Amino acid sequence: MELKVKRLTETARLPEKAHQGDLGYDVFADEDVLIPAGKYKLVSTGISVLSSNTKYGFIIKDRSSIAVKGLFTHAGVIDAGYIGEIKILFHNVNQTSVKIDKGDKIAQLVPRKVISFEIEEIDELYQTQRGDNGFGSTGK
Repeated sequence: MELKVKRLTETARLPEKAHQGDLGYDVFADEDVLIPAGKYKLVSTGISVLSSNTKYGFIIKDRSSIAVKGLFTHAGVIDAGYIGEIKILFHNVNQTSVKIDKGDKIAQLVPRKVISFEIEEIDELYQTQRGDNGFGSTGK
C-alpha cells in the first residue's frame, strides 16, 4: 500500500516513522507558532495526503514529547477522501505560551481502516450486563 503525499510548500517535510514497528507517522510543523496559554491554535504541516487504498483514513494523535509540554491535539480525523492540507489543532493547557518551531515533530498520523455499517432504526435496545451505567460504573 502507498501513502501519496503532496508538499504544499517548499519547506514541508514528508511524514516519517522513526522505527519500522511504530504505529503512527510523525508529521512536522511547517511554520513557527506561539500558542498562548489556555488557547487553541491550528498549526500547518504543509502537506496533504492520499492513501492508495480509500478504505483507510487517519487519526491525528498526540506525540508524547509535545504532550509533556502541555499541548494536546483535537479534531483529529482525516477521512479517506480528504485531500486538503493537514493542520493540527492544539490546545495549550499551560499557564504560559508554548512555541513550536518549523520542522518540529508535532503529531502522529495513525492509519485506521474505514468501516461502514448499515444503519437500522429500532424502537428499543436489548438489555446488556452494563446497561446505561456511565463513567466509573465498572469499578476502580
